[in-house]
Amino acid sequence: MRRHLRFFTVFSVFAVAVGGGLVFDSFSSGALSMAEMREALPRGKDVAGYQVAAVEEEYTDRPSADLPCGKVSVAIASAGRAPEASVQVVLVPRGRSGHEQVVKSYSFSEDDAVRVMKRIRAAIADCAHYNAWYADLYTRHGLKPARSPYQVGDDTFSYRRLDPPAGDKDAGGAPVPLGPGPLQEPGKTITLVRTGGVISQYPDPVPEAVAEDLDRRFRRALTD
Repeated sequence: MRRHLRFFTVFSVFAVAVGGGLVFDSFSSGALSMAEMREALPRGKDVAGYQVAAVEEEYTDRPSADLPCGKVSVAIASAGRAPEASVQVVLVPRGRSGHEQVVKSYSFSEDDAVRVMKRIRAAIADCAHYNAWYADLYTRHGLKPARSPYQVGDDTFSYRRLDPPAGDKDAGGAPVPLGPGPLQEPGKTITLVRTGGVISQYPDPVPEAVAEDLDRRFRRALTD
């Protein structure tokens, strides 16, 4: 029987969203632990043309220029609602150093993971224009639903993050929140894949073969 090790982590979200208030609740148990997540993932191996450079704990509040809209972040993790465990896999294309991609995976019970996917879908509509805070600057972005490039897992959902076009006066950010303005299509596609209670977040251009590999690994871990 699968061991149930419990690691409860409190997350904080440092993304600024335009919109209403937040609702917090607690997730139930029955999810993969951090140890089980790490054990399931490949380390130092090739996966669909990528070398797995690292498997490490993922911190939702880690400073990044790619933080999503606050409502999407809070749908995944917040101070009042956190995954059982979260990890990230750092992938480097073979022969192309400096082009790493990061896949983030979050562990919930299956019922909670279903609810999280619903919350993320609902949050996208409120993130057509939002501000993120990074390196002492506000940056303007927008999210749009997108057609999923994958057919894998129990559920998939994709969205595109749009940024100001090159040369736009707001492209470099500002010290004060920015109002709505032009955003450049087609943007950057992010795809979420649910495997039981595990939700993984894949940035474009990570291929479907990587998502299929991780889906198989998490599915085995959930049934062991």
